Amino acid sequence: MSNKQLLAKIETKRQQLLSVAAQTGLTSTLSLQYSMELDTLINQYLLLKKA
Repeated sequence: MSNKQLLAKIETKRQQLLSVAAQTGLTSTLSLQYSMELDTLINQYLLLKKA
């Protein structure tokens, strides 16, 4: 996956997280799940950028 594709996925997941958090709160199960998924994507991006 290219940096550009990964950045697009990060932005999409970030928007999803913000939307869900606004509706269900930051500590809801879905918010936490999206947050962990976003963390994973960011970590993948940083590893790709480092290489």
